[in-house]
Amino acid sequence: NKVYAIETDKTYENSISEQADALFDEIKKQKLTKQPILLIGHSQGGLRGYELIRRHGKDLNILALVTIGTPWEGALVLNNMTEAQSLVNDLPPALNFLKSAIDQYENFETKPGVKDMVPASDFLKNIEASLATNQTPIVAIAGILPTDQITTLLSATGLDASTIQPMIQQFGNIVAGGEKHDGLLSVSSQAAKNYNNKPAFTAIEVDGLVHAPSFPLMGMGSDLGELSNPIVAQEIIKYLKNSKVPPQ
Repeated sequence: NKVYAIETDKTYENSISEQADALFDEIKKQKLTKQPILLIGHSQGGLRGYELIRRHGKDLNILALVTIGTPWEGALVLNNMTEAQSLVNDLPPALNFLKSAIDQYENFETKPGVKDMVPASDFLKNIEASLATNQTPIVAIAGILPTDQITTLLSATGLDASTIQPMIQQFGNIVAGGEKHDGLLSVSSQAAKNYNNKPAFTAIEVDGLVHAPSFPLMGMGSDLGELSNPIVAQEIIKYLKNSKVPPQ
């Protein structure tokens, strides 16, 4: 078995459908169309993977799709960018990891790949409708930011917990409407909780994750990044063993 890391260009400038077509072209270039494929996508990459299934699934042998921190229901922060940017610009340096989550969308709000992730966009409405008939197994890993632990650690650096907690709470209101979140996306969006008809879809919530490929934070043990934390890999392996995904 081989692992291929494929990063398409222009993930904001191009629509997610265009990105899926580019991904399909790369799979054909690698001569993988007949090979059994387990797709794994982080953040927008999960939607790209599902769009690949929708547009080109009949020409591929896709066993399952794993999404990690993916905005199935959109990124609420895109409706609140002015408020978000105002808040993160006032954060102390110790909370810059929250600022970096917002910065990735700054100046890209009008780009097709970002507009697709606005809650209730036409693209997401089509995604929701298609999940009702989708037969490819999907497992969605939904990360949850460990706010209490982060507050405790930052307090040890000299920051006042009474200052940190309101800022993190306000940030959570902006990006997730007060729900649990991974530092950028609500658990509901990552788990597609409000999409009622999705028979091939399984959601798994994982505590202690940050919406970043890698996020080592001293004192927290293992890396908190959604692509680096070993708990995520363990959950994926457990799902595959217990699911009906055929072994290869």
